[in-house]
Amino acid sequence: FPSHDKASDWNFLDTKAIQLVIDNIEIAGEKISAKHLNLALQEKSGFEIKDLSCDPSFDDHEMDLSNLKLSTNQSIIKGDLKFVYNSFDDFEDFGNKVLIDYNIDDAKLYLNDLAFFSPFLEGNKRSINLKSRIIGTLDELQLQKTEFETGNSTQFLADFVIRNLDNPDSTTYRVYFNKFTTNYNDLCQIELPPFDSTYQQRLILPEFVGSFGKVQLQGELMGSYSALNLFGVITTDIGEI
Repeated sequence: FPSHDKASDWNFLDTKAIQLVIDNIEIAGEKISAKHLNLALQEKSGFEIKDLSCDPSFDDHEMDLSNLKLSTNQSIIKGDLKFVYNSFDDFEDFGNKVLIDYNIDDAKLYLNDLAFFSPFLEGNKRSINLKSRIIGTLDELQLQKTEFETGNSTQFLADFVIRNLDNPDSTTYRVYFNKFTTNYNDLCQIELPPFDSTYQQRLILPEFVGSFGKVQLQGELMGSYSALNLFGVITTDIGEI
């Protein structure tokens, strides 16, 4: 079927071309493992999982998806994912009782892929390079040593703590910016919605901002979905703010 609405309808998922391959299943006591698992499918919105593969194993206390690779329409994520729990009953209270340990070794994300889940981003062609270790429960999740790159000169290295992620009304976050670097040219390339317009609008800054040269931030961002506070020191080629 052809794609039509950009966003996936989670109340009515419609998939086709499903391919599932599992090689060399082994059962040793309580542990079940396989040498390789591969899944591919297409959803009616046009979202496509070209390759979801891993070397899975699980038992009563741990689910290990090593060598995990996810390729979608444009994006690709590589790493290792593990779920740790006391028993399978813990999945009934996933947010509080199941520990997530996800090491993202290498990822290239295209925001236009994320538009299948958030239509607001449709038409945004920006890509992001990402590395991180995500560990904790949804009740308190940490993103450690997160490296983020986009544009020609924008980079940051940060640590995140996110609480109550499974309850948006009470979600809070704290971001520790160990390093954030950008410049005038990159800032002026930031796309503004609507992203799928014929003439793509971009962020407009006064020309004197170009005299700042390299802009670096060290500090802390904290807040919720409705409010935020930023504390830190901004350093430029002409001084500190």
